[in-house]
Amino acid sequence: MVGDSSGVDVVVDDRLQEFDFGRWEGLTWDEIVAADPRLTGLDSTAAKLYTPEGGESFAQVSARAKSFLDDLTGQDFAAAAVVTHAGVLHAVFSVLGLAPAQRFTPGGITRIAMEGGGASVLALDDRRHLDGAS
Repeated sequence: MVGDSSGVDVVVDDRLQEFDFGRWEGLTWDEIVAADPRLTGLDSTAAKLYTPEGGESFAQVSARAKSFLDDLTGQDFAAAAVVTHAGVLHAVFSVLGLAPAQRFTPGGITRIAMEGGGASVLALDDRRHLDGAS
């Protein structure tokens, strides 16, 4: 677990959960497009362009991300590690006004500095810690 080796407290926050994909949950992108041909030509990562039936829109996930970030910046932290999913990370980038990333890969580390009301990307999807991992 993340906090075990560092001895820090781990706080679970539901606002960092991945998109609610509604009826799409558990389906591949190809299965989703087959069920809804209007999505043909869109990429599964184009979440701003669709809302899964019974699920969340990108705007809703962004609102969750903003709420979390507002609370986080209101705390007295020198640094914080936030573990979440790619969809939420895309929303974080949007909320902070950062240039969108193409994709985030599982296990990748993205470092963001938030100072003086602005944000900058220090590292994007860094996977060096996984080199040689079994």
